[in-house]
Amino acid sequence: MPSDKTYKKNRKEFAQDKHKNVFIIMRFSDAKPFKRIERTIKITLERYGLKGILANDVKFDELLWENVRFCLENCRYAIVVFEQILKPDFNPNVALELGYILALGKPCLILKDSSMDKLQSDIMGHLYEPFDSYNLRDTIGNSIEKWLLTLGHNIIKPQEVVTDQVAIEAYKKRTLKIIEELNQLRDLEPSEHVIRQAASLSSLAISNKEYHKNDDDTAYLNLLINERDILCTLIEKGFKVKLIVFPFRQVARVKARKMDPEYVRINILTRYSQLIETINKYIDKTNLQIVYSDTPHYENFLVIGNSCVCVGQKSVKETGLSSTTFIYEPSIIGKEIDQFDIEFKDHAGLILNLEETQSKDHSSKELKVKVLERLKLSEKEIKNELRKLSTKSTQ
Repeated sequence: MPSDKTYKKNRKEFAQDKHKNVFIIMRFSDAKPFKRIERTIKITLERYGLKGILANDVKFDELLWENVRFCLENCRYAIVVFEQILKPDFNPNVALELGYILALGKPCLILKDSSMDKLQSDIMGHLYEPFDSYNLRDTIGNSIEKWLLTLGHNIIKPQEVVTDQVAIEAYKKRTLKIIEELNQLRDLEPSEHVIRQAASLSSLAISNKEYHKNDDDTAYLNLLINERDILCTLIEKGFKVKLIVFPFRQVARVKARKMDPEYVRINILTRYSQLIETINKYIDKTNLQIVYSDTPHYENFLVIGNSCVCVGQKSVKETGLSSTTFIYEPSIIGKEIDQFDIEFKDHAGLILNLEETQSKDHSSKELKVKVLERLKLSEKEIKNELRKLSTKSTQ
């Protein structure tokens, strides 16, 4: 239990930020739907220079109600969430806290889950905004933005969001190290590298806590800056870069969440347009080609995927580069390679399934060993792949 000194310090720091504190009133739960709602609210508020606070984020008093009351009295605004996502009941604590904030005369936004039939009779007289728990960004996010604009707030430009420059530099160094590893696989310097952004780059980046703060927006902005800086570095070194966008990479993942694939496609394209808008300011466009393709074509490319970007490393986690997929032309390995048949998987230890080639200098098996060894796969994994290759050759 925190000491009185800690409580006093927390109260002082919180009160100093009273002008930007927004108290979030909602059911206490660690379930994923509630965490997503909380995260969406906090992200949207941060865009406007405000800070979302839950009663259990910081302790100001050992008594729960005193903790809540202090938050209510030392916040500028409040956002109230009424839902029946996991339980078909009405949470009286949420109604109590709403009544208290209204009595204080502070601006308050009421959000109601669209799956609820109606609010309690004593709350129905207040204006509220509906939201869809399967589409939080476009419902909760938009409602909060409209509300804040009516209160006179302006959005903070992305360039004003603080990013972790140390993490960005570490990201760049690891990326260039991987490029160097690949370059060692052939004698000639590469004239062209092809880079494909993973369609799920934002969610992958968010899962990588080494490179960002604990919120989606800062994480995504950091990632945009990471990618922009990497592309700039490559072009400065004389590489011709092709950015290939595959909008449908995430569609299968969201079907279980009952999301509209077309919405997902548009959302992904929007995210890519943000990346492109960011890099266009800094990159020589004569060396940058952007291609949109609904159907990925991996023929004649060596894929170093989300899991296999760890060339020369022990594991994906150690590289910290799982948020990007790199595709390099086969000439990186050697001119003798004619074709690759790619087996693309999402789990760690991705294996490249190479078809036999009409190589003059290397047999298919020798080439396979060379590639697998460069990827630092385990002896067992190499043997399994060679066994697959031998079986396929005898068929």
